[in-house]
Amino acid sequence: MLDFLQPHAQAEAMREACASGNLAAVQSVFSHWLDRPVNERIGHDEFGASGLCEAIARDDVVVAHYLLSNVMSMNKVHFALATECCAYSILQLYVDMNWDINTYLSRMQPPALSYPRLAIKDIELTLWFLAHGADPNATCGLDITPLSIAVRDAPFDIIRILFDHSGSIEHGQLLNFAARRALPDRLDVLKYILDKGAPINNVMFENRADSYEQENLSGLGTPLHSAAATGNLEMVDMLLSRGADPLIKDSRGKLAVEEVEYFGCRNVTDRLRPIS
Repeated sequence: MLDFLQPHAQAEAMREACASGNLAAVQSVFSHWLDRPVNERIGHDEFGASGLCEAIARDDVVVAHYLLSNVMSMNKVHFALATECCAYSILQLYVDMNWDINTYLSRMQPPALSYPRLAIKDIELTLWFLAHGADPNATCGLDITPLSIAVRDAPFDIIRILFDHSGSIEHGQLLNFAARRALPDRLDVLKYILDKGAPINNVMFENRADSYEQENLSGLGTPLHSAAATGNLEMVDMLLSRGADPLIKDSRGKLAVEEVEYFGCRNVTDRLRPIS
């Protein structure tokens, strides 16, 4: 007989059953859990969480479907884990069970299409998300989108794919994020976003009052502020050549040159100081 007196023992029994891939074992553990008095059970989601993690790691859609149909509810944490694991069967299960693929992951993390460790760096996975309704312009608690993360971190081919699937410079503060790109093709991506018509002198979130109000104390600046903070003179020069104004202050009253002086990047400081 399983020892279900301790809450951790209940969750561990379910985890072990799910790890075995044996649906009958999973059903047996769930049956024993239901037999306990209600006041001796842990909650449904806590009971099934570690077991679902095991199923996701194995892309075991049979066990996952049983858990999500009988034991626990769907949630964004496990959907993000399925994304990280490239567990296509589990991702498809979520979609088939009417999960909103554009649910954001946290206040500052857009939907799973933006998942930084994988989704926007894997063309196959990116295309799967787009084919299932993922929106490159979907925001989170701030005006940050999967395309925002992509122009900062993703391969250039994926950035183009996202624009081909309705990606828009009207959302996501794209030029600010592109100005923070550290990859070798950063100038190419910055030029690409500039050529799309992104406003060059907007302070970050100035066109999204709710986001600005949440973040203005952190020092929101223009794309020039962002590029200067990276210490990349070529990016700074490209922005200046396209009309970036070095006299615009960030939300804490600092010029871009003051931003770069703080980080000690002498070459960028020398470029900006005479025109500031």
